This record gives sequence, C-alpha cells and structure tokens, in this order.
Amino acid sequence: MPGLFRVNVDALTRFNMIQDVMCASIHTNTVVRKGQGLGSHWAIPLVIDRCSLDNVFGAGKRSISNPFGRCLFNPMKIRLIIIGNEVYNGLIQDRFQKIIAQKTHSTSGEFVRNLHILPDDRERITRQIEIFLEKRLRSLII
Repeated sequence: MPGLFRVNVDALTRFNMIQDVMCASIHTNTVVRKGQGLGSHWAIPLVIDRCSLDNVFGAGKRSISNPFGRCLFNPMKIRLIIIGNEVYNGLIQDRFQKIIAQKTHSTSGEFVRNLHILPDDRERITRQIEIFLEKRLRSLII
C-alpha cells in the first residue's frame, strides 16, 4: 500500500554530522510504494572507528533517532463534482477528471466514474453534496 515518506530533517542532519558516515534519501513528503528505494547510508572511508559506529547504531550517548518514517494512505472512494456554467453548458471541456483519477489511483483510492457536472446553482450543488454524504462518500468539488 502506498504512503507518504517522511524525513525528520533535523535528525538526518545530525546523522550526517557524525564523522565518517553519510546518509541520503528521497525528499520528504514524497508518495512511495512497496519495494521502492528510499535512501542509502555508507561509511566514508570503508573502515570507521567503533565510536562512530556506536553513534550510528544508537549504542553511544550521542545516538540519534531514526530520521525516516511513513504514513500509510487511507484508501478512499472519491466522486467528482465539477461546477461551472461554462463546462455545464459545453462551452469548455473538462480536463480535471483525468488528472483527479490519476492522483486518486496513485494513492490506492477508488475514483468513482460517476461524473457530476453542475451549473453555478447553490441548491443543486448542495443537494448533490448531501446525496454523497448520505452515501458516506468523500467528495471533491472543482
């Protein structure tokens, strides 16, 4: 299941301040999937003293905390309401549905392809949202 990769930048900086070691990772708040490479660490040079090794693995008094974490996504069903007289009346073509569907898929959500295009009418918009809420579905309004 995909999630959001989190980096504690301060902890990673403290790690990289330890002599003879180095750690690099992908950026924080990046969507990640199972099996994806996230980062790497290594000794510089190939042999380091015991004190540096203890600091890296937490045995020393100056040990650092793990700078990496992950938040799993909570998969959702999403229905889309596109609002605007221009789209409703066919003056312009909707281009958001495809983008939203791709982003929803990337977080293991389900994009329900029951598209609702509504004019700028407060009552109709409110009623459609109420229908979604009755069905306990999350809505994205554009």
